Amino acid sequence: MAKKMTYTLQEAMVKRLLGYLVCVALLLPVTSIAASLDEAKAAVDAGKFAQAAAMYRELAAAGDAKAQYNLGLMYARGDGVQENPQEAVKWYRMSAEQGFAEAQYALGVIYFRRDGGVAMDYDEAIKWYRKAAEQGHVRSQLNLGIVYLRGDVVPQDIPQALKWFGLAAEQGDSDAQFNLGNMYLEGEGVPASMVNGYMWIWLAAENPQDAHGRSGKRKKILMYLEAKMTPEQLAEAKALAQTCQAQHYRSCKLA
Repeated sequence: MAKKMTYTLQEAMVKRLLGYLVCVALLLPVTSIAASLDEAKAAVDAGKFAQAAAMYRELAAAGDAKAQYNLGLMYARGDGVQENPQEAVKWYRMSAEQGFAEAQYALGVIYFRRDGGVAMDYDEAIKWYRKAAEQGHVRSQLNLGIVYLRGDVVPQDIPQALKWFGLAAEQGDSDAQFNLGNMYLEGEGVPASMVNGYMWIWLAAENPQDAHGRSGKRKKILMYLEAKMTPEQLAEAKALAQTCQAQHYRSCKLA
């Protein structure tokens, strides 16, 4: 009986040790992937694109969504690998299906234009833009707003355009802010308002995140609007704009 009990204790110790080793094994891939992503980025920063591509490929094959996106980006640009739009789409899709917003946005962009033999597919583009936009991806929100405002590839839907422009504008996107301003000036889906239109265009013109150098043109539009506004309207619009800017574009009160 004693011998049997001793064997049982040894068996229990072995099982406990095996369980510990399994836990360690499960933890190791996460640590390894995180470190390798950093190393791959360092290789990109150093201009060692082929080395980075090889590292991203290994991680992407293991299922890392960010590595899959980065590998797709390298195929799209021809960095470290031969440029191949179809291969880029393959890796973007694998990443996007795991919920990686940048990959979803990249697919949206690709399917909206004829890109290296990848067929245009507006339904597919809008699907991926929406998935990214619902995660808060600002450029996807902007693009959805444009799609619904124009109404050339889907039926025009002004409330949807306002919704997505509004979400992007709150995140500081200057193009979305400018588009909102124009919608208020034209009364598209909202009551026409010089005050609200001026406010959003002022915010777009003064936005430090303006990536396209459009501030000068927008300031000229403001000058044109100022000539048509009463002093009271102008004062109100500027006060609203400054308050909204101070709130980092959140919950901006409209007149």
